[in-house]
Amino acid sequence: MTAQALFHRYFPGIYLALAALLGITAGWVAVVFMDLWLAPPVTTTDMRPESRVTVAQQRPLSDYEVILSRNIFDSSGPLIVALEDTPTTAAEPAQVRDEAPPQRATRTSLTLIGTVVAGEQSIALIQEGRIAELYRLDEEVPGGGVIEEIDRNLVVLRHPDGSRENLMLPVEGAPAAPATRRTAAAAAAVPEDSVAARYNIQQIGDNKWQIPRQAAEDARGNLNELLRQARMEPRIVGGATEGFIVRMIRPNSFLDMLGIRRGDILMEINNIQLNSPERALQIFQQLREARSIAVSLVRDGEPVTFEYEIN
Repeated sequence: MTAQALFHRYFPGIYLALAALLGITAGWVAVVFMDLWLAPPVTTTDMRPESRVTVAQQRPLSDYEVILSRNIFDSSGPLIVALEDTPTTAAEPAQVRDEAPPQRATRTSLTLIGTVVAGEQSIALIQEGRIAELYRLDEEVPGGGVIEEIDRNLVVLRHPDGSRENLMLPVEGAPAAPATRRTAAAAAAVPEDSVAARYNIQQIGDNKWQIPRQAAEDARGNLNELLRQARMEPRIVGGATEGFIVRMIRPNSFLDMLGIRRGDILMEINNIQLNSPERALQIFQQLREARSIAVSLVRDGEPVTFEYEIN
């Protein structure tokens, strides 16, 4: 059978199949367009007007101070003070403040002389009247307060009523801050010979110095200032304190003139071992009446002894 005969034989079937496929396609396209045309419009809610209303409701009260400044309700009366913004939940913070422990001003009868910060072994030298005593953490001081925290320049006391009191080391020259900074900078620039002349400390031999009695008395009478001239940390060996490491020393200070340097390890003073922070402050107290002082230290791994005569 020739190709022409085959075409004439199957042409009607092929034609019907193509016509059916075309009809189905046209119907699907029509359904899609009808669905898009008949679908309800999409509505969106614009929250911006509501946001604007919220912002308007939260305007600060300072915006209305112009009304108060004019005092339109009583032009003859005094002006009303400026309004202060308060949070919407002002009642809740008020309750918290009522429940918080009240703060107390520093008691004039207690004076912080110095501290040694060494973790749980930290101690503070606190004076009441003419009596100075050493106190550790959680120990009671005169007045019923308990030491809660010891920092380098601060001791926090907790009283039985829950209030807390801060004992601060007095800062020399704090009221005049700009002038104090200039004075401190000028003092740092003073030549060492001038500072030595001011203290009149003389080196009379190898590792041996002579200190005038008046300079020694001034240093003893101001232990607070003496403790601020250097920062020392306990040297822990095998869980025990063996001396104190000098971490910082103020240039041209009294201790600097005594030959103490950063990195020195102070081991003994007048043959008394520095094996605890408490012992360190006790030695400072005992040196008030000493006529000679011997300091054993380690410098660059070598033991050295400094001797001081007070005349």
